[in-house]
Amino acid sequence: MKSCKCNNTGPYLFLKYGWVLILWGLGISCSNEVSKEYEVLPAFYYWKSSFRWTEQAEKLLTDLHTRTLYLKLFDVDWVDELQQAIPIAPLKGKHNIPENANIVPTIYITNKVFYHLNDTIEIDSLAWKVQKGIRNFIGEDTRKPYFTINQIQIDCDWSVKTKAAYFRFLAKMKEFVEQEQIETLSATIRLHQVKFPKETGIPPVDRGLLMFYNTGSVGEYQEKNAILDLETATQYTSYLPTYPLDLDLALPLFAWGVVFRKKKFQYLVNHLRMETLKEHPDFEKVKENIFSVTRNTYIKNTAFQKGDKVRVEEISVDLLQKSTQHLRQYWPNDSLSLAFYHLDSLTLQPYTHETLLQVCQNFATNTPISH
Repeated sequence: MKSCKCNNTGPYLFLKYGWVLILWGLGISCSNEVSKEYEVLPAFYYWKSSFRWTEQAEKLLTDLHTRTLYLKLFDVDWVDELQQAIPIAPLKGKHNIPENANIVPTIYITNKVFYHLNDTIEIDSLAWKVQKGIRNFIGEDTRKPYFTINQIQIDCDWSVKTKAAYFRFLAKMKEFVEQEQIETLSATIRLHQVKFPKETGIPPVDRGLLMFYNTGSVGEYQEKNAILDLETATQYTSYLPTYPLDLDLALPLFAWGVVFRKKKFQYLVNHLRMETLKEHPDFEKVKENIFSVTRNTYIKNTAFQKGDKVRVEEISVDLLQKSTQHLRQYWPNDSLSLAFYHLDSLTLQPYTHETLLQVCQNFATNTPISH
C-alpha cells in the first residue's frame, strides 16, 4: 500500500512509535482483534473565507504535532442568470498563513455544476478557471511557495448522473497537478460512494478523503443526529476494505440547533449546544437532544417561537471514540491523515487539545480516550 505523503516526518513517526512506547511502559496491551496499528497524522479543515491566525490556533497545531491544514480557497457554484459555473467566496488573508504550514488547497464544487456541464469544452474551461485560482493563491512558481503544498483536494458530492462530467474535470486537474509537480490530487468521498462504487464510480485521483459525517437529512423531523448517527454510518463501513483508493478521514466537531415549527424544518442555528439550552429558562428538555420552546425568545440573535422544537446536534467525545474504534476495524490503508472539521474557536471550545490528540491516538493504537 502507498504510504501517506507529508513533510511532517517527526510527528508522523511519533504517532506510530511514541504512543506504542507509552502503552508498553504502562503495561497496556490490546487484544489480537484490535492490535493493528495505524500511522495517523492529525490535521484540520479551515473553512472560513478570511484567513486569520491566532496564538490559540498555533498552540493547537503545536500540541497536536501537526502543521497540516485543508484550506478552502473558494467555492464553485452554478449561476442560473449567467448559465455558467462561477468561482465564488475566494479566500482572503493569504499573507496571514504561517510560513511553516503544510497547506492542502481545497476547492468545494456543488454537484449542481456538473448537472449543467455536459460539453467537454465547458468542463475543460471550468478546470482552467480552478487551476487559475490555485495558481493565483500559490504564486507564480507552484514549486516554491512560502508554505508547503504537496496536495490539491477537490470536494464535491457527485452522483451517478454527474460522475462522467466530474471525472472528466478531475482528469484535467490531474494533468495540472502533474504539470506543476505537486505530489497528490485527492477527492472527498461520501459513505454512499463507498457502498456503491460500481454505480458512482471511482474518481481518477491519487487518494480519497472519507467525510464521516452528514449521515442524515437535517430537515427530517424524526432524524436523531444528521451530523453523525453511528448506527446509520455503520451500514456503509463494511465496504471500506475493498474500496480501491487509499483514504484519509475527516471527523466533525461542529454543532447546531435544528429548529422545527409544527414539525416543519425552519432553520439552523450554528454553534448551539445542549449546555446553552439546559441553562436557558425558555427551553424545556423533552427528549435526549430535543427541547421545546416555552415562550417567545431569542438566542444568538435568532428568534424562537413558543412551541418550536429544537433538535441539538453535536459530537461528543464518546461518539468520536466509538467512531474511531469502529472505523479502524475496516480501514483499507495503514497510513492516513485524520482531519477535524473545522478550525474555529467556537467549534473547538468543548474539546481540549489533549482530547483531540487522543482521538488520533485511539485510531492509531486503539487506546481509550480519557474523560
